[in-house]
Amino acid sequence: MFGFKDWFIHSAGRSAGTIGLLLAVNLVPLLLVTAGLWDLQRVIVLYWLENGVIGLWHILRMMTAQRSALLLRLLESGFFCIHYGIFFFVHGMFVMLMLKLPVNIGNPLSLWHAIPRESLVILMLLVCSHGYSTWWHYFHGGEYRNVRSGDLLMRPYARVIVLHLAILGTGFIALQSDAPRVMLVVLVVLKTVVDMLMHF
Repeated sequence: MFGFKDWFIHSAGRSAGTIGLLLAVNLVPLLLVTAGLWDLQRVIVLYWLENGVIGLWHILRMMTAQRSALLLRLLESGFFCIHYGIFFFVHGMFVMLMLKLPVNIGNPLSLWHAIPRESLVILMLLVCSHGYSTWWHYFHGGEYRNVRSGDLLMRPYARVIVLHLAILGTGFIALQSDAPRVMLVVLVVLKTVVDMLMHF
């Protein structure tokens, strides 16, 4: 019988490279927080931006799902872009308001201007990490040949919602804490652990 332990060992072996890269990229914010170079604002904004990266790579997955006709892939990918885009934007506005960053709800560009520029550098590492994971599991692993675009439509939401409920909850506690750096370390570690579990 193929039990949980066997499944976990199989998954860990198959995902060793992507998990290693995931840990390495998540280690960067942890080191910056531990050194006192990053604050709550930069960490949470970075993790919000990561949602956008996940969404972009997911569009590629939907567009290349071979068991769906091209027209259906285009329609379902378009729907995902609108639906996920609204989710991403509203989540971003919530993050900015929680952190009291200078944003104007009537001006979406103010959201972009409020993002710390150094977060964009580490964001590129996340782009590479999720890109490699997409290539290894989806294309190299052959999943794209056996999946329909509709089957993928809601897949990112479970990971994103669980992950960011944990992040926002811990972030709110950090805002109220007398030891915000300790809570920041807890937040980054918690995010990394949840990220790994959801990755499996």
